[in-house]
Amino acid sequence: MYSTSTEQNCARLSEVHKKCQNWALRHGITFAPQKYELIHFTTASKRFNLKASVQLGDISKDPTTSVRVLGVWLDPKLKWSAHAAKAYQKGAIAVAALKRVTASTWGASFIRARLLYNSVVRPAITYGTAVWLEPETTKRSKVVQVISKV
Repeated sequence: MYSTSTEQNCARLSEVHKKCQNWALRHGITFAPQKYELIHFTTASKRFNLKASVQLGDISKDPTTSVRVLGVWLDPKLKWSAHAAKAYQKGAIAVAALKRVTASTWGASFIRARLLYNSVVRPAITYGTAVWLEPETTKRSKVVQVISKV
């Protein structure tokens, strides 16, 4: 939702949730509000109350600093720093696992190691590139800089 204040957004979200709950009761569906995530997107963090929470019946949802949507991590300023950190972590774990199975005196051959890298490690660190990659820019993005360290 979009409005001039985070408090107004939270109030509107509470109203919408009540309408959805009423609809769900009529159709025999249940929601799990304890699984909901709340995040406030803004580039002007000083102007807005980023601590505003949503009251959903007896459950209060406080905002988080990052949220996962279809495997891509979003942060409040949409700068991809949360996704970069998670991609780096996944890549480091995948590279460590690859090193364990490709020792110099035993383990997989170079060809098999390259196959593992291309089919396991690279997809782990480059997931969601269609969302966060900016190919037109000449400077490297934050995500590319972080995952390049892997």
